Amino acid sequence: MPSPVRAIHQFHPSCSVGDGVTKSLFYTRRLLRELGYESEIFCIEPPPPSLSEEVHLLAQLPAGADYVLLQHHSLGFDDDAWLESLAAPRILIYHNITPPHLLHGEDLQRLACLGREQLRRWAPQCVGAIGDSDYNSEELREAGYANVVTLALLVDLDATRGLPWDAELAGRLHQTLNILFVGRINENKHQHELIEVFDEFLHYTDQPARLILAGGTTSEAYERRLRDMAQARGGESRVWITGKVDEAGLQALYRSASLFVCLSEHEGFCMPVIEAMQHDVPVIARDAGALAATMGEGGLVLEHATREPRDIAALMHTVLTQPGLRRRILRGQRRNLARYETHNLREGLATYLGGLQIHAPIAPPMPAEGPDGEYWQVEGPVDSFYSLAIVNRNMALALAAQDVDVGLDGQGAQGGSQEPDWLERHAPEAALLAQRARTQRQFGAPPRVSLRFQYPPWVDGMRGELRVMHAYCWEESVFPAAYVAAFNRGLDLVTTAATSSARILRQSGIRTPIVTTGIGVDHVLARTPQPFALPAEAEAGFRFLHVSSCFARKGVDVLLEAWGKAFRRADDVVLVIKTFPNPHNDVFEQLARWQARDHDYPRVAIINEDIPDEQLLWLYQACQALVAPSRGEGFGMPMAEAMLFDLPVIVTAWGGHRDFCTPETAWLCDFDFAFARSHLGVPHSVWADPKASHLAELMREVHGLSPAGRARRTEAARALVLNEYTWARVAERARAAIAAVEAAPGWRREPRVAWVSSWNTRCGIATYSAFLAQAIPRDRLLMLAAHAHAQLGEDEDFVRRCWREDIDNDVLADVEAQLESADVDAVVIQYNFGFFSVRALGRLVRRLRERGVRSYVFLHSSADVVRKEQGDRISLSVVNVDLSQAHQIVVHSVEDMNRLKSFGLVENVMLLPHGVPVLAPVDAEAERRARGLAGKRIVAMYGFLLPHKGAQTLLRAFARLARLDASLHLLFVTALYPAPVSEQEKRDCEALVERLGLHGRVTMITDFLPDAESQAWLQTAELIVYPYQETQESASGAVRGGLATGKPVVVTPLGIFDEVADAVHRLHGMDDAAVAEGLWMLMNDEAELAALAERGRRWCDARRWPDISRRLLAMLEGDANDVAPPARLPYGQGQ
Repeated sequence: MPSPVRAIHQFHPSCSVGDGVTKSLFYTRRLLRELGYESEIFCIEPPPPSLSEEVHLLAQLPAGADYVLLQHHSLGFDDDAWLESLAAPRILIYHNITPPHLLHGEDLQRLACLGREQLRRWAPQCVGAIGDSDYNSEELREAGYANVVTLALLVDLDATRGLPWDAELAGRLHQTLNILFVGRINENKHQHELIEVFDEFLHYTDQPARLILAGGTTSEAYERRLRDMAQARGGESRVWITGKVDEAGLQALYRSASLFVCLSEHEGFCMPVIEAMQHDVPVIARDAGALAATMGEGGLVLEHATREPRDIAALMHTVLTQPGLRRRILRGQRRNLARYETHNLREGLATYLGGLQIHAPIAPPMPAEGPDGEYWQVEGPVDSFYSLAIVNRNMALALAAQDVDVGLDGQGAQGGSQEPDWLERHAPEAALLAQRARTQRQFGAPPRVSLRFQYPPWVDGMRGELRVMHAYCWEESVFPAAYVAAFNRGLDLVTTAATSSARILRQSGIRTPIVTTGIGVDHVLARTPQPFALPAEAEAGFRFLHVSSCFARKGVDVLLEAWGKAFRRADDVVLVIKTFPNPHNDVFEQLARWQARDHDYPRVAIINEDIPDEQLLWLYQACQALVAPSRGEGFGMPMAEAMLFDLPVIVTAWGGHRDFCTPETAWLCDFDFAFARSHLGVPHSVWADPKASHLAELMREVHGLSPAGRARRTEAARALVLNEYTWARVAERARAAIAAVEAAPGWRREPRVAWVSSWNTRCGIATYSAFLAQAIPRDRLLMLAAHAHAQLGEDEDFVRRCWREDIDNDVLADVEAQLESADVDAVVIQYNFGFFSVRALGRLVRRLRERGVRSYVFLHSSADVVRKEQGDRISLSVVNVDLSQAHQIVVHSVEDMNRLKSFGLVENVMLLPHGVPVLAPVDAEAERRARGLAGKRIVAMYGFLLPHKGAQTLLRAFARLARLDASLHLLFVTALYPAPVSEQEKRDCEALVERLGLHGRVTMITDFLPDAESQAWLQTAELIVYPYQETQESASGAVRGGLATGKPVVVTPLGIFDEVADAVHRLHGMDDAAVAEGLWMLMNDEAELAALAERGRRWCDARRWPDISRRLLAMLEGDANDVAPPARLPYGQGQ
């Protein structure tokens, strides 16, 4: 051994950009140079141009013996005789050689065989050997090498820290659960098995999912096979074979991945597993070759014999749906990565060389002191005046003030400043926290807790062991489905600004724990109000202030209407509207219309520009009241800020602000629920329309009060905000919520559900229940059904028949006995007035609440029932107190919501639409031929045959049309309802067919058909009609069955069809003449028919029964696994 050794060079037959061994060469060279050695890289094959200045040809290798050569070995190569004559000592670095039988192609197999022969032949020629895994080191020992050590000299964690990612690619992957594997396309990598496992996984998950197979190709035949498999499954939207990707693309894939799965038959090390661990992506890998050794205590290792796709898919689903297991996996992966830190590998290499008497010229430097693992990180926009950035900064500062090691990371977030020194100039204390985050990234130490607040609220790339979307708020009643799916797959906790947001998120199907922590507003007190010149028209003795974007949601249209009702131009008052230019802001146009209609319209001053916070604070001081008739608020920051400045606050009595806007602290405006008409376009979302007349009354009341009269509420309001809505209090609640999640059981509770309903009978609610309950595993479902005289088939094992259908039935003793003996977490009650009495319903809900069991009451009708014969009225209002104890009341229409509101039921009421079945494609023309209807233009009606459904009206209308077109045919797919009135309706219809001379022109099917058979009949139709007359029902399941066919649907102008208004054609009248006229015009307008069918299909896509059922199950599971609020805010909404 030369002494002292000043140079250690490296050799490998070839180098290429991105190749694992090439990365190892450069990483090892870096370590050697840090130890003081001269070190160069030599190859036989010419390197690519980008490496030509870094890699030398073998001919340039020194001939002497005054250096050591590290020889990398990963595949055999020819012309190796020169090695035997080399004077310099050699140390072999072994990266493993794939067994020849796993390779395809004669040349690769030959080189693999040669490589293994060379491995044995070189053993006596080397002074030592390094395996990059214990598996490889064992092969070295078996080949006869001495002085063997394991050092993973290909894992340069420093090189991959903070690398940029392809933001455009990451954006395309936001909306799916991404299962990732990175590795070359070759048979031994078993990508085909991954596709088969993914097929099974799709049966488990309720998420939109994609399998991503990334890597270059070494077997073109295998790639063709994989692409054929992918195409058969829908192409890139399901299975995406990316080919070789650049570094930024690879970073985007890891950042977007939910799970990394490797089912290779052999791996010598598997660097992608380490890269996935670096991105905190949970890893599942088969125990093949060196994989178990590479993973150490991280990830989940499958036994090599595990081959059943369903078993592997079930494990994948478990990892993705059990946050406690995921956190445990991540902790193990982080400990495993510590083995590969540069300072450990550098010291290990120096120690090994020293043992061979090759002493480093420079002692290994001491590693910098790293993080202690308790680091938290607040993410999202941080460096601007954007409201989300303000929240993020103040949250981080409040946590830091409570001795939490926290950083601010705005990397890649929308809504930040383009000025790199913005924080230093505007928020120097926060700049220190941003520097803390940069330091943490340099160490490559991910946060233990990630708290993100951004919009859009995507959650990919969150590195925290515990992932929190913090301070979140939403304004309408439904959270978009894509965001729900993202939250469910990517978060451990959601904290919200208001209880209304928590409720909306849960009702939308988020199963993650949700805790309301509020938002702080005390940061504004640190600023000094700054006067500015108001518009001349703002001069008045009393100023009402409105601060908003003037989006439709902000209710400025109602405000302007109410303003004209409340005052006149001569009154010494002015409405000051502080807004800013934006595409949804038409306040000037609205004001001009009011002024044109009313020449005595009271004065309005509009400030249409962004102003500094200090000027906005002065504006609060310059006004005497704030008015905010919003249709929905996530929190209502201007309301809280106005309270700090002692302004009376007039607000709509619904929204996030209701936590602090109570009857004691604000003036609450009455409202009606209505479907939201915002730019968001979320299906079946609801907001609150404030009543202009009541708003006018409130403004006059506040204006007329003495200062002392107003102070009774303003003083209470200011005290409430100062006590509960400080950033210190918000940070305390967030920390307590995080602690509660960490203290929760490691495995999520799977709630057992009891379900009270009709079942397995000819009943619309029985059918509804069958669809709605489909996502609930049958071993977790107990169906408490009504006794039935005519079941459709045998009951399943989970069914217990224990109550009698009777509108006057006051006794549900058997139901209560079943619930007493069953270990259930939740009870779903499907209620129709004919099932049992309202008092029995109220008693059941009350007793469930007393036992601590959550009840979910589905009301299929809410309007009072008037019984003329009995001379009484049956109303849910008599049990409103009991119903307020229900965990959730579910209705199907806005009309129901407003009716229950009149009963005093608001906070626990939600709208859940009827679902639409998913149908297999049908050849309509083939169906017509098979049913003897070829050549016919068919008008169909669908549903139970009952008088109020309008079958006789349709027959009379059809008789008018039949004279105009001989090809017209009327089809009734109308099952008999198990009641005498339905039998009578059938006889009346048959008699009417004869009287109208329609024999042979009408097909009437009154059997209760399986859904598939009913839908096959309906597919023959040109359009489907629902000619309902009067009804108390709040929603129609039958109309959804028609829409599900993809056919145009026509309805009469009744409230029962309001929810489907966007998907159907509404007739102008309900009599036979109006029906006939409307149908004839529509059937002769092909373009309108096609457009109507397309509208129906889009409407159905947002309301498929499987999605509705999964949403309910997610609500039940979320409620069952929620953590207790750490400290209750003084909620104003009775929560």
